[in-house]
Order: sequence, then structure tokens, then C-alpha cells
Amino acid sequence: MDPSLFEVMPGFTEEPLPPLLSRSEHFRVKFVSAQCEGEPTKSTLFSKHFNWKPVMDLVLGKLEEIYACDKLELADFQIMCWEEIYIWILSQPGFGLVACSSSRAHQEFFTAYARLLTIRWDSLFRDPCSPELIFHQLKRLFLRKFELKYSDVVPEIDVNLRPSSVPRTGRLAVRLTGAFTTDLEFHVEKINRLTSLKEISAAAVVNNFNTTGGELAALQLPVHVFPVLEYMRREQQWLDYFKNPQLSYISYIY
Repeated sequence: MDPSLFEVMPGFTEEPLPPLLSRSEHFRVKFVSAQCEGEPTKSTLFSKHFNWKPVMDLVLGKLEEIYACDKLELADFQIMCWEEIYIWILSQPGFGLVACSSSRAHQEFFTAYARLLTIRWDSLFRDPCSPELIFHQLKRLFLRKFELKYSDVVPEIDVNLRPSSVPRTGRLAVRLTGAFTTDLEFHVEKINRLTSLKEISAAAVVNNFNTTGGELAALQLPVHVFPVLEYMRREQQWLDYFKNPQLSYISYIY
């Protein structure tokens, strides 16, 4: 593994990273694994030395956005995740991922020239060179040398939400197809926010009655309980989706 990779490629760290976990108001996202087909060294690199937190935060943002909607459509969530991940990969913070997902010749070019540009800048100027400047210079040099746009080597992205055996949890699979295929797995957990007797009671009602039909009205419950019941109904809806999302890979190419 080229030691200079850790110096010039954003997202990579020389020391193995601790388990990655991100949390928002209603969800947790945990990075589980990265498997690169036919590339065991890259599997280790992406699993232990790449910071996936920015991608996890993007996923959390889309989960919260969908959760806030009146109508829950997990297909929309997958599309929104794909768009956000694509934009991130196409930008400077995703450069390290693109470089290491490309062919050996392209990776060697990106690594060598990123290091060369940094050394040259440091020899001429007192202030350090910004990563954005190096990134844009690399894209121009790459086009000149290989007659390829940078976007041509950005891996194809597929997003899929799968059921999980873990309660309240779904498996988010992200497939990156570049010079080789990388399968990423994240666990998406719906946080249990039952904190009061009223909420626990509402959950029991939701689990035992059809809250969208006439049974709820027949219960003649106090009016102030209905918002809690609606909240718990949506909680149960998410758990049902995690158990059986019934969605296949969603892939788009610009």
C-alpha cells in the first residue's frame, strides 16, 4: 500500500479508524463493511482506513427528510441517497474514493500528481495549497493525459435497502462499480423513542388495532391521544418497511 496515499487522498487515514456511527433525532447509521471484488487489499483499505462518516451523515439527512413527510416512500429515499452520494463523490471530498476505485494507471497518476503539486506549491509559496486547488488542477491534468473527463472515472452507484434480522434495523447496501466492484453495507436503525406510559400505551393500540379505519374511532379515546397514536402509527410503518422493504437496486447514470 503506497504510504503517500494517506498524505494526498482525502478520507484516508494511516491508522485504522474506530467503529463508525452517526446519529440524528430519529435514526442511527452504522458502517458495517466494505468488500471489493477481487481486491482484498482494497477491502481492508476501505473497511479500516476510509472515513465513511460524510456518507453516513448524508444518509441520515435523507432519512430525516423522508420521515418528516406525510407520505412515506422509501423508493424516494433510495433515489435521494443516490443523488447525494453521487454529488459528494464528484466533489473534492470524494476524490480519494474515486482515485482508489479507478484503474491502477489512473490511481498511480492521481497519487503521484497530487503529491507533486503539493510539493511544488510548498516550494513556491508560504501558505499551504488548498485541497480544492489541487483537485481542480488534477482534473485538468487528467483530461490532458488520458483524454477523459474526471466524471468518466467516477464509479456507478447503486443503492438498495434490505431487510435485517436485527430489530428496528434495515441494511443499506451501496454498490460502487468502477475498475472493480465495491459493496458497502450500513445498518440503519430507527431509534426507539418510547419514554412515557402514554407512548407505550399508544404503541400497544397501534399494534392491535387498525388505526386508519373505523376501529380507532370506535375506541372513543381522548382527543389529545390521537397525535401520539399517529406518531406511533408512523413508527410502526417504518419498522414494517425495514422488515420487508421490497425494493431492488436503484441505479442512475448521468
